[in-house]
Amino acid sequence: MFQEILWELYELNFHLKLSSLDKCANRDLVKEDPAIRIKHLWSCFSPSSNLPFIMILYMNISLVANDWREQVPFILALVNMMSSWEGSKPEVFKYWLHHVEELSEGPVLELECEAARFYIQMFYNYFGHAPLIPYCILPAV
Repeated sequence: MFQEILWELYELNFHLKLSSLDKCANRDLVKEDPAIRIKHLWSCFSPSSNLPFIMILYMNISLVANDWREQVPFILALVNMMSSWEGSKPEVFKYWLHHVEELSEGPVLELECEAARFYIQMFYNYFGHAPLIPYCILPAV
């Protein structure tokens, strides 16, 4: 149960910090309808995620799914959201947002790494410390 409680804390923290960073880094925030922006934000998470309650039943899904194929829509949603942020984005963002049908395991892992690197750097740039990132629950041994 200890792992599950930690997972929930990390997950809630990530949701809130991503939202905060989006408000700071989004260059189009003034022009965009807040309801649409919230839809973009929530598309990065499983439909079962609903702040302030995240059910432990739904661990290891969305960005931390065990299968890369299950991660793809959430990674693409995150990349799409981060594409409106200030600063220079990794080139791989532009390519894969327009060539989704070509994605396979290798490119998905590369895109995930670049998205994580960009998120962490942007978070550090705005808040001066490293963010907590989502993590998955390892099976009991």
